[in-house]
Amino acid sequence: MGLAFSQLAPQQSRQPADCADGISQNEVHEGAPYDLECGMGSCRSTFSSRQEEKDEEVTAAPPVVIRWVLREVIDWPSTWQTNDEEKGRIEVETEVHVARLLSCWKKHGEAFPEAFVEELSLLVASFQEEDCKVGPCFPINKLGQLSSFLADVFASSEDSVHVRKDSQELWVSVLAAFRRKHDQMSDQAPAPADDTSSSNLHTKDPPESLIKTSALEAERFEDLMPAPSVVTSWVLIDVANSGIPQRLLVTEENHLERDAQTEAHAERLRKCWEQHGDAFPKAFAMELSAFWQGLQDEQFKGHGDRVIQVATFLAQIFASVNASMHVTRGSEELWPSVLEELRRNLEDMSKGAEWAAPEAKQWRGRTQIMLQCVPSNLPKETLNSAKNITITTENYGNMAKAFRTLIEEMSAMEAEGYEKQLEAEKEAKKKALRAAMKRAPWEVEAKKAAEA
Repeated sequence: MGLAFSQLAPQQSRQPADCADGISQNEVHEGAPYDLECGMGSCRSTFSSRQEEKDEEVTAAPPVVIRWVLREVIDWPSTWQTNDEEKGRIEVETEVHVARLLSCWKKHGEAFPEAFVEELSLLVASFQEEDCKVGPCFPINKLGQLSSFLADVFASSEDSVHVRKDSQELWVSVLAAFRRKHDQMSDQAPAPADDTSSSNLHTKDPPESLIKTSALEAERFEDLMPAPSVVTSWVLIDVANSGIPQRLLVTEENHLERDAQTEAHAERLRKCWEQHGDAFPKAFAMELSAFWQGLQDEQFKGHGDRVIQVATFLAQIFASVNASMHVTRGSEELWPSVLEELRRNLEDMSKGAEWAAPEAKQWRGRTQIMLQCVPSNLPKETLNSAKNITITTENYGNMAKAFRTLIEEMSAMEAEGYEKQLEAEKEAKKKALRAAMKRAPWEVEAKKAAEA
C-alpha cells in the first residue's frame, strides 16, 4: 500500500531505544507514537510506569492505534529463539498492547472493529512471500507472529491479554465487520459488460480501467498522511536509530546514505505540513521537545551519537541550501515555530513554582544543548579538494542568531531563578528558626487560653 501505512513503524523498532521515552535498553518497552507526550521533561520513562499506565485512556483514532500495535507485534522475535528474559518482556508488551486496544475500543465503540478489519487487511496484503511461509519452528515470520498475537487477543484464558468489553468478545465484532466488508465488496463488484467473452475474463493482463483505478487508489494511500505528531515522532525515532555516521562521514557511501534519508524524511514532513497546515509546526515543536527530553542521560555526555544524529538532521531541514532537504511551506520556515514553542514553555515554567524541580532543570539544560548543537552541525559541503567549508545563507544566519538569543535569555532567567530560589530557601529557614524559638511566658499563656 502507501508509504504512510507501510512505514509507520521504524525498521529498527524492535531494538530497544532510548529515544522516545528515555527507557533503558534492558528494561523497557517502547512507547507508541501517540504516547510520546512528555511535558517539561516529565516523560514516561520507566518499565514499571509503563505497566502502571497501561490502562490509561487512549485518545488516538482507532486506525492509528491498531496500525501501530499490529506493526510492532509482527517484528517481535520468535519465542523459539528467545531466552526467559526476552519472553518476559514480550509478555508484558502484549499486556500493554492489549490494554491500548481495549481502551481504544471503549472510547470509540463500533468504529473500532471496523478499523481493526481495515488495518488488519492492509497489513496482511502488504506481506511478502517470505513473511507467510510456515516452517518447522512456526511462528517465526510476520504472519506467524501476527497469528499468535491475535490468538491471545481473541481467545486467551488470561484476562490480561484477552480483549473483550464486558461480555462482548472482540473476535465476534471483528468477524461481523469482515462479513459486512465482504458483502459490500460483493455488492459493489461491477457486472461484466455485454461484449465481455469468457476468454476475455481469463486474459493474463487486467483491463486498462482496472489498472487506472488501482493506480489512483495507490496514489491516494501514498498521499495520505497521519497526524503531525505521529509523523514527527516516527521520523525523529528513525533518524536516531539509523546508525548513519554523522560526526565523521568516513566514506562517500555514508554521505549519500545520510542525504538520501534526510531527503526522504524532509519530503514526509513537507507533505504533512501541506496537508495539516498550521497544526503541523506546533505539533512538530512539541514532539521534538518530548523526544529530546526522552533521550538517556549518557547521550548528553560529550554529545552522544543520537544527539548528533538528530541535531544534524534538524540543521538540514531547518537551513540546508539543498531544497530537497529544506522543509518549508512556501516562504514559511519551520524553525521559528520550534523556537516560539520552546520560548512559550520556558515562560510558563518561569511563572510556576516548579522552576527548581529536577525535571524543569533537566528540560532547560537539554534544551540549551539542542540550541547549541543544531546550528553547529549543519553538514559541510565539499567545494574543492583544498578545504571544506559550511555553506551559509541568510536563513541559516537568522536561525543561528535566534538560537543564540534564546540561549542568552535562558541563561539570564536561570540566574534570576537561582537568586529567587536562594531567597525562598533563606525565608524558609528563617521561618523554621522562628517557629523553633522559645516563646515568651505571656505567649505560652495566650496559646493555652486559645486551646482551652
